[in-house]
Amino acid sequence: MVIYSLLAQYFPPLLQERRRSKITMASPAKARKVEDCAIEGYLHSVSPAKNSKKNNKYFTAVIQSGRHEYHKVVGFSLDKLTAFSQASKNGTAVKPKNVRRSLSFSDPDGFDVVCSKATTLDVVTVPFSRITPSGSTRMDVAAVKALGPRQNVGELEAKVLPRAAVSKIVLVKEEECELKEIWVADTTGEIKLTLWDSLISQVHVSKSYSFSNLATRGIQGDIILTTTPSTQVMEITALDVPDGDSEDPDDGASSTTLRGLVSGVQIRARYRCPRCHGIQNGISANSITHRCSVCNLLQWSSVYRSTYGGTIVFKADQQDHSLTVTDCCLTAYLSRSLYTPNDVETIEEHFLNRPELEVCINNDSLITSIIQPPSQNRGDQGEAGETAEDWEVVEAVEAGEAAETFNQDVQQGTVVDEPATVVE
Repeated sequence: MVIYSLLAQYFPPLLQERRRSKITMASPAKARKVEDCAIEGYLHSVSPAKNSKKNNKYFTAVIQSGRHEYHKVVGFSLDKLTAFSQASKNGTAVKPKNVRRSLSFSDPDGFDVVCSKATTLDVVTVPFSRITPSGSTRMDVAAVKALGPRQNVGELEAKVLPRAAVSKIVLVKEEECELKEIWVADTTGEIKLTLWDSLISQVHVSKSYSFSNLATRGIQGDIILTTTPSTQVMEITALDVPDGDSEDPDDGASSTTLRGLVSGVQIRARYRCPRCHGIQNGISANSITHRCSVCNLLQWSSVYRSTYGGTIVFKADQQDHSLTVTDCCLTAYLSRSLYTPNDVETIEEHFLNRPELEVCINNDSLITSIIQPPSQNRGDQGEAGETAEDWEVVEAVEAGEAAETFNQDVQQGTVVDEPATVVE
């Protein structure tokens, strides 16, 4: 301390220079973080408040900085949400100040805009008109193919072509997810569409649908479509579109049929939140409510969407085959069997109790369909699998046998009169 005082007394310029050198020694990365990048334009699609996986609150929007130039906006201060929403609703051009540009993962050639507590909005005038992003309107296939990757498509009406359907299991954030690649078309062209999880069973070949909230992806220079967690599918009147021709193989063309029995099975259940679509670690069967592990909302357990998948060890031709079964395949099979599963153990026991099954698999050992021989179609729910018609037949036969036995007793004189029973 004494040395510092002496230096301050006799060498003040030296200490001042040292202080200046400390101030200017910030790394280039830190310097970029504090750099202020203003941007001007119109705000679109301002979202309500959201929760991140780390329970941080934020909102998103899109800013139009040119006639056909758009950037994603992320705001981490909910105090700004009202001002952003009002500017978007009024169609007013604004200039957000004290924002930061960030690398865009959805558009490698562009950037995202990050807002903080210091961000302010100023009303400005820009030399272009307000144009709603393409993802908010209905588009045709030709317009979709003209977009770049990572673009939103608000709505597309198309027909599902009966070819080139390929099912796969892929890992997304260390979770197994089911997808199916199909082709859809309208009068302007055709495009590949990737369906995910529960949406697979909602789409059928040669039918026409309205797909909302899709997104584009770039694969080897081609633009394809994919569903998102907010995608909705609705069947519409059939479009006048030919089926077309293709030499691409589909699941049916490249499948193999095996007939045998299940020697081992493991079924896994997965639950998704209906609000944020987050995957849950598990839901207690004894609880009527469950708090989402992602958005932290407490909801009824029954509203969480469940999907099933797993592995089946199938013994056929004196060989064991390890096969993958998906939710789409399981749901189709169990619904045909008039069987409603309660839990994974119930499904597993159901397969182990089948004396024989027939499965179709593709080249990736993925089960595309499960067929139960006709002789086993009854009794899938224990001994109570008969339909109402079956019971009527049984009752009719038993009634006929009883009547025949009564007539024989009358003829032989062995009928004993009994007091009549009065039913009030």
